[in-house]
This record gives sequence, structure tokens and C-alpha cells, in this order.
Amino acid sequence: MTERNEGAGEARIGVQSRRVETPAQVAYDEGSSRVRERPGAGGEGGARPARRALARRRRGRRLALLAAGAAAALGLGLAPAGEGPRAGPGTYVLDQGPAWSPELRREWSRLDQGSALIPMAWARALSVDGAAQGPGFLDDGLARFGFLADLYDPDALPVGFTDAVLDGQEVLGMTCAACHTREIEIDGRAYRADGGPALADHLAFTEALRDAMGATLADPAAFEAFAGRVAAAGGEPDPQALRAAAARWFSDFDLITTRSDPGDVRWGPGRIDALQMISNRLTGLDINEPDIRRIPGNIRPATAPARNPFLWNATRQSRTQWLGFASNASSMDRLGRNVGQVYGVFARFGVHRRTGGLQIVSNLDLLSENSVNFENLERLEALVAEMGPPAFPFPPTVEEEALIAQGEALFARRCQACHALEPKAWSALAPERERPAQGFADQPAYFATPLADVGTDVRQCLVFAGKVKTGMLMDGYLRLPKMMGGGIGPLGDEATPKEALALTVKGAVVQWKLSGLPDAPSVLSTAAGLIRGAGRSSSIAELTAFVDEPAPAAPASCRYAGRALHGVWAAAPYLHNGSVRSLRQLLEPAAARDASFAVGPVYDLEEGGLAREQPEGAFVLETTGCEAPASGDSRCGHEYGVDLAPGQKDALVAYLKRL
Repeated sequence: MTERNEGAGEARIGVQSRRVETPAQVAYDEGSSRVRERPGAGGEGGARPARRALARRRRGRRLALLAAGAAAALGLGLAPAGEGPRAGPGTYVLDQGPAWSPELRREWSRLDQGSALIPMAWARALSVDGAAQGPGFLDDGLARFGFLADLYDPDALPVGFTDAVLDGQEVLGMTCAACHTREIEIDGRAYRADGGPALADHLAFTEALRDAMGATLADPAAFEAFAGRVAAAGGEPDPQALRAAAARWFSDFDLITTRSDPGDVRWGPGRIDALQMISNRLTGLDINEPDIRRIPGNIRPATAPARNPFLWNATRQSRTQWLGFASNASSMDRLGRNVGQVYGVFARFGVHRRTGGLQIVSNLDLLSENSVNFENLERLEALVAEMGPPAFPFPPTVEEEALIAQGEALFARRCQACHALEPKAWSALAPERERPAQGFADQPAYFATPLADVGTDVRQCLVFAGKVKTGMLMDGYLRLPKMMGGGIGPLGDEATPKEALALTVKGAVVQWKLSGLPDAPSVLSTAAGLIRGAGRSSSIAELTAFVDEPAPAAPASCRYAGRALHGVWAAAPYLHNGSVRSLRQLLEPAAARDASFAVGPVYDLEEGGLAREQPEGAFVLETTGCEAPASGDSRCGHEYGVDLAPGQKDALVAYLKRL
């Protein structure tokens, strides 16, 4: 575990309520009255009785109140807790636990995962509208799309964008932080939460990038100016070669963005139809014969936008994705989840016939044209495991203390069955619902992640419906010696998008893990020490379980995952499709929730969510009610707590802000 840097760059200000174990385990930061939990105190990961957890939280809050009283007596006021101000008017970094340091934050926001969106020289040479002259596409740090500035280097790319070298060429890519870094504005001050759902407009960004390149290629004068800037930046010096390469890039990018157009279901800030876009990218651009590559008919409108999920505690959920279809049991599962994500943000990928190597495992070559950085994906997952939920930046008042206690009792009675507060050991999970763990010493306990139909928008459940043409995957297979009769494939001429994704993702992971081994079953059976990667439990047995995990049975209704809600205060708007503005609104019947609201960073402290008033020009999300439950924008469902009295709802919101 990385020690938190307590130097000048990590100055503490104000006070903060934190969960603590016993008075002997409480430490105080120098120069601050903020109570913090000593790393490792009490032991992480094991299930604890709810009564002990309640007592610990109350002790922590009492200590915070004493500190707040002392600060008030000294005339210090209630300044927010967390790292000191950084960029711009003073952005504060929220406290995300003792393990999460500035060093890890910087690594998290910049680590290349293999995305290759566009050559860097082209990105720097493009103008905003494709004109010969004018502002550069990157000049504002992509702030116009909601991407965030680097807190440590004002000249760096936006958070979540990478500058990597691939096949000798510098490329602009994206990493997890682009979708999972949140900035919240309270009383004019900005607060940064790593791992939170970003409020970036990905649809507007990709459309603008497409249009800028299209306009550049269509205007001879604009292209001439563009070519000159590319050459000056160290890119392709030959204008004809540059035009041919740019036209090829534009052809693919225009195809997928145009055919994926969601029409009236605009995503807006903070939402993306990631599942459809991954399917479109993979099955539409990547799986046909090398001289053809594309299957345009596989690309469908991306009309099921979902809110970017928060990532803290994601490594410890037993299942992931909003639909809960991805097991999270092993390092293989986690790596596979992330490989699919990189495909969706434009890794370079293509399928080839295998002419050597481990043909006993697969007859497809899924690595030779694959830019995914597997080592860095394992590192990114390890970084997420160190990331704690962001603590609410202000201590409770005496009046709020009573509300929080009341809300905690309400949560235990009304919410905790679906949204666990304490993790469980794997042995405690229902075997029919979760695959048993195999040697996961690094993750001793998980949050059980139940799936339930709570009457919410069903559009996302339709993403993987129907069939796609399989191209080169038609006769492809993936299997290991112990399961020669099982595994994945052949898929046939048509398959579901999920089947195509499973073969290409799991096949790439297995081939990377086994790369360099000879094609011999006897070697595979004893290859545990030769398997690549940082996962401590990598073994043939784990690879076999990863490949042969049965697909979950198709549910009779649309079910979504009930996650642990630590840090949920920083994740507005709510429901999987971001159709409910605040926690307080979520406790109202669907008909009483706001039918439309502006999406922006300004936070409502009382309601626990987006404020009604956002900056001028903010995107306005128009939702539908229960009359259109498959619109992609329905605010219907999850009508829990609607029968509570107003004061009880306020109490529950007060408690949820402190989780």
C-alpha cells in the first residue's frame, strides 16, 4: 500500500468526519484537526456486525464534531477537507483515504492502456472547425466538452488523455480517468473526486472530432494548412501520404459515429452508451477479413445511454457492468472487463488466422494487431483498488448528527438488502449466484452484487439482443486442454454481440497470458510459473475457469446491479441512465421527479445531487415517464422510500452523503 505524502502538497485544512476503529487507533494529521483512520487499522475486507460498524461511525462523528467546535471557537470557520487548492480558482481534491496519494492520482490519470484515437500530430494540427486558420482542436484542453484540466501541470493534456508511442508513432489516446474523474462545484469552489462519474460529453466530442477532420479533408486550402502543421509537429511530411492516411482514418471514424448516431436520445454530459459502442466498434470495424475489415450492418444506433459508474469499490463488487453480466471474481475477469473497455475507446485491433503457436487453444490470432497494453491494464486495476470513496467535504452540524443517525437506521431497514455496507467473504455468497473464488488472497472479501428488476428503463437490456455477422469469428474457437469439449466457439455465421465480445476479449487475454509457450498440452498443464501478468493467482486452472464460465441465463425481465453505495453523494445524477437529478428526488414517485433538468457541476447540498441552476448553456436532459420505459431516458422505477415522511427522506439523504 502506498503511503500518503503528508508534505506541503498534501496540506490538510478544516475538519472531516471519518470512520474510525477505537480511540487508540485514531491519528491526527499535523497542522489539522481532521480525524483520519490509520492505514490498516482494524483490518480491511472482513465482514463485521452492523452494530459494531454503527458504533464506529458514531465515534468518528463525535470526534469530528469536537474538532469542528474547536475550529469554530478559534474562528477558523468550516473549510473543506482534502488536498489544498491547485489549478484555476482553487480546485480542492477530496479525501479518498490514506492510500490515495498525489503520485497515484497522477499515474491513474495518465497511464496508457492502449487506446489510439488519432495520431498526436494530427490532433495538434486540427482546427476546431476544420478551417485553414483558427483555434486548434486541443487549444482549450477540451474543456468545451467537459473534460478536466490537469491539477499539477496546466500545459498537460486533459485528465484521462494519453500521449503514447505505438508502432513508432505518437498517438492521442484515452484512459479510464477521462470517463471516471468528477468535479463538483459547491459555493463557487471546485472539488475533484478521482473515480467519480465524469460530466464530459463524449458524443459531442467524437462528433466534433469527426466533423473537424471531414471539413479539413474537404477543403484543399484547409488541408494544405493542416499538412503544414502536421509536418512542423514531426508527423508525416508527404502531403499525399498524409491525405491517404487521414482519409482511411476518417472513413472508419465517420462510419461508426454516423451509424451509431442515437438520434433524439442525446447522451449529454455524464452519459455514454458504452455497451453499444464497444459492440459497434468490435463487430462493425474489426472482425472481418483483413482486406475487408468492416461489417457496416453490425453497427446500430447507440440509444441506451448510461451514466458513467463510480469506480471506488468497483474491484470488490462481485459482478460489474450496470446489467451485472460480468463476473468480477478473479484477476482474469477484471482484466477481461478492461480489455473490452479499451476496444471501445479505439484500441487498434484486428483478427487474423493463426499460423503457428498455440493453435490447440485458438485458431485465431488476436494479438498481432492489438494495441491493448495488458500490463498497464493490470496496473490500472491495482490503482483503483487503492482508491477510496470521496469523503463529504464538510462536517455535520449538531442538528445534522440527529438526522444522520435516523437515516442510518432507515438505510439498514429499507436499503441495505440491495446495497450492502459491509463486504462478505466469498464463502458466504450463494453458490448458485456467484462463481467460487480460487486463491484470491489479494481480495479477501467482496460486496455481493444482487441483480433486480426495479422497474427502471429497459433500453440497455436490449443492447445485446439480436445477432450480428461474425466475419472471421465464424469458425473461431477458444479452449484449453482440460476443457477441449467446451470453451467458446465456433460461433457460426451469426452470433449475439456478447458472444463475439467474449471470444475476442477472452481469447486476447488467454493468448497474452500464454504467449511464448509451445503448442503442447503437457506444457500447458504445468505452465503456472510461465503465465504472464501481475495477477498473483494466474494459473491454468484460473484461465480455464475464466474461459469456461457459463454465460448467465437470460433473465425474464430487465435487471440491474445493486451496488455498495459508498461515496454515492458524488455520483449524481442517479439511476443507471442518469435520469434522476438528486438523491432526494430519487425518494419521490417517478411522476413527481423532474421531467427535465440541466446537467452540470453545481451541487445542491440539501438534496444531495445536481442543483436546479447550472451554468448558462448547460445541457438539459429531457426524460420520459413510465409511459415510455424503453426510451433510454425514462425516469421511471426504483420507487423505494417514496412512502417515507419528508423528514425521514431528509434523514436518509443526510446519511447517504456520509457513506
